[in-house]
Amino acid sequence: MANEFDKIIKETLREGLDVLLEQVLHVKYKIIKQINTKLQITDERL
Repeated sequence: MANEFDKIIKETLREGLDVLLEQVLHVKYKIIKQINTKLQITDERL
């Protein structure tokens, strides 16, 4: 289920990233390049 939320967040950020960078953070850029990262996942066991 977490992977589904990660996918939704990534897709949403991809579309709104330019607005976030330019209008909210006042960051100017020429090119946005996606980098591959590995996220650490922690399982909580009871």
